[in-house]
Amino acid sequence: MKLDFHHILIQPVSYEGKLEIPESYYKNTEILELPEVEVSFSIRTDLNQDEILSLKASGSFYLRDSKTLERVEYPYHFEIEEKIEENEDFFDKKVKNSKNSLDIIEFLWENIVLEIPISYSIAGEDALNGDHEGYRVAKEGEKKSEVDPRLAPLLGLLDKEKE
Repeated sequence: MKLDFHHILIQPVSYEGKLEIPESYYKNTEILELPEVEVSFSIRTDLNQDEILSLKASGSFYLRDSKTLERVEYPYHFEIEEKIEENEDFFDKKVKNSKNSLDIIEFLWENIVLEIPISYSIAGEDALNGDHEGYRVAKEGEKKSEVDPRLAPLLGLLDKEKE
């Protein structure tokens, strides 16, 4: 969604509703699915004749649970107030084709990326007991599997350290 903010001096621009982030944005990320984003924003001119973007966004996206690898929902919410200036990097990145348009989807996406956690789990303490997709937790006293031959010399060092 691109907005024309050339007429802001006459009347502020505002929007409230849902916006869809194209799949191409999150295709190669940890995000499995990104439903529509609930957005509320306005662009207004302050007393210094600077354009100010005020934005609130919330929603949720789906990613893999870091313990069980199951698909889980991760909620997010952020609020931003940003001055749009022609000579700043911010303005240069967001303006497309026309001098007076702002690509709000690009701006939203950059802030959603900041919400992606390094690790997220809804599973409890006992989530690592048992088998899960992609791995299995060994039980105490269970016979160890065969050691990788490349690591065999290191086992000798461990045995010496125990003595």
